[in-house]
Amino acid sequence: MLNKQLAKAKINLCLHVTGQNMEGYHLLDSLVAFANYGDELVFHDNEKIEIVSEGKSLVKVRDADEKIKSDRGNDALFADFRKSILRKTRGFLAPEYNIQCIEAAVNLPFEEGMKVEQELSLIHI
Repeated sequence: MLNKQLAKAKINLCLHVTGQNMEGYHLLDSLVAFANYGDELVFHDNEKIEIVSEGKSLVKVRDADEKIKSDRGNDALFADFRKSILRKTRGFLAPEYNIQCIEAAVNLPFEEGMKVEQELSLIHI
């Protein structure tokens, strides 16, 4: 039997190291999104796993904004989300920083949004 699955590319929108556990592993606050692009994984029963490339051209993240265009300038979207997570995230900085990163990605040109994310990441160093 042949089984095909799309392994979507993961994009780290924000990643903050918040500490270390007793086993030495880093504790992370991360916000990710999955692209509609990736590799096709083909699984054969009782056979090795192989990755098959479809030869599609890759789209740069800076150019893949069709899903966020309609949310540009929608301040209520972010205000409503902040309000919805207020109780769960009280006392934690990372959720607010993540929202600020996403706001910048939605509302600013790519390079400016990246600069905001970089500045917010430096706060934790």
